[in-house]
Amino acid sequence: MGNSSSNKEEEATMAQTYNQAPLAVGSRGPVSAEEVKMVAEKLAKLVEAHQLKLPERAFMEEARWRFGAKPDYTLADYAWAVGKKANHVDGSLDTVVENLVKSWEMERSHKLDVEAHQSIAPGFKISANGGKVYTSDEAQEVGNYNVLLDGSKTWEPVSWEKSHDLFHDAFAAFPWEVLKVFSGPPLVAFAWRHWGKFSPLYGFAVAQVNNDLKLEDVKVYYDADTFLDALRGTATSTATALVGDKKPWLETKTNKCPFAAIFG
Repeated sequence: MGNSSSNKEEEATMAQTYNQAPLAVGSRGPVSAEEVKMVAEKLAKLVEAHQLKLPERAFMEEARWRFGAKPDYTLADYAWAVGKKANHVDGSLDTVVENLVKSWEMERSHKLDVEAHQSIAPGFKISANGGKVYTSDEAQEVGNYNVLLDGSKTWEPVSWEKSHDLFHDAFAAFPWEVLKVFSGPPLVAFAWRHWGKFSPLYGFAVAQVNNDLKLEDVKVYYDADTFLDALRGTATSTATALVGDKKPWLETKTNKCPFAAIFG
C-alpha cells in the first residue's frame, strides 16, 4: 500500500485501503488477510440464510487503480449486511439508487483517472450543506472528505492523502445505506445513513441524473460538525433516523446483534 515502511500499511489488504482499524476494540493494526477470509465466510452464510442481495458496484472492470488493484468490499459489505436498517426489494428504486451511489463512491475513491468514471455524466458537480460546488476534476483532486466536509466549522481542508489518513484508525469498515427514496428520476431525493462503531451519521441528498441514470449534480445535507465532534471524542453523536426502523434489519430477524460478533 504505497512506499511507506509502516507495518500497518504493509499489512493492510485491499479490503482496508482507507479504514484500517482492527475488527475488535483492543486489537492492533488493520484486519489481516485471514480475518478478511473469516468475514467472507460469515457473509456467505448470512447471504444464504437470509437470501440477502449484496450491493452491486458497477464499472469494476480494469482501470488504473489508486492502490494498484481492485478494491475488496468484503468488510464493508459484511458491516452493511449486519448493520443496515432497511431491507429494500431487489430491483426497487431504493436499491438502484444505493447501487448507483456505491458505484460512484468506488470510482471516486479508487480510480485514478476521472475520465474513466462511468457513474457520472459530463459536467458532474457536487456540494455539501450549501457549500462550494466542486466540479468532477476538483473533487477528484481534493478527495471526498474535503468535498463533503467543506463548510464545517471545525474542518480545515488538507491534502487528499492527509484527509484519508485522518480516518484510517476510526473504523474497520464504514458502511453506507439508502434509507428511503422520496422521488424518482430525474431528480432523486433520498435519506441515507453512514455508520461505524462510534458515530452514526444520517443525512439527505438530492441527485440529478440523466436518462442513463448517470449522476449530473449531487447535493448532500448532514450535520458535519456533530459528526466530527463525535469522531474526536469531544461529543456524543445523538443522530437519529427520520425514517426507517431503529434496529438493524438482521437483528429483527435473529433477535441478536450479529454486528457485535465481529466488529464489537
